[in-house]
Amino acid sequence: MTIDEDQNASDGKSQLTLQFSSGEIKNQNYVKFTEKEKVTCNGASLAFVDPAYTARVGISGHSYTCQYFWNGNSIAFGVSARTDLSPVFVLVTADHKFTMNYNPDPGNDCHVEVDAVDGSQTISGPSELENGNGVYSGSDISSLNGPGTLVMTRTCESRPDSNFNALQVTYKSIAKIDVTWYPPAAKSS
Repeated sequence: MTIDEDQNASDGKSQLTLQFSSGEIKNQNYVKFTEKEKVTCNGASLAFVDPAYTARVGISGHSYTCQYFWNGNSIAFGVSARTDLSPVFVLVTADHKFTMNYNPDPGNDCHVEVDAVDGSQTISGPSELENGNGVYSGSDISSLNGPGTLVMTRTCESRPDSNFNALQVTYKSIAKIDVTWYPPAAKSS
């Protein structure tokens, strides 16, 4: 299961993708339901888009609850929503690196990274394991100039308990803030 949460999305929904596979086939595979099976998440039906089931889904009760239905039976599983990132650009240091504050997601093995973008280039910051302090230290941005964005991405991997043989969840949260980049002042001699 993949959850792509764009925290700036105007519809407030996330892209959920579920891919089913068979353990009876050793090679990587996917399953397309051919009978009356269906999958829903928070009440939204997921459509098959080769090779997975997908839909834009809103959060309900701070979670995503999905159900697989077949022959009058069902299996339900849920994934808790992550903390909103709510990034805030703090400062640029003397060595032209930036710092951001954000809301960490405590108790989870999540990585955070930030891309700094202007009209012509992207500078990708390091991927850091969240440590709970809500501070991200980015890369040298001295070459950026003009209107741009900071794009913060948190990626969390988990294997929640379920009635499936295995359920792997990748939860990606993205938040963007608009900025204007100013190149460092030239040093006079």
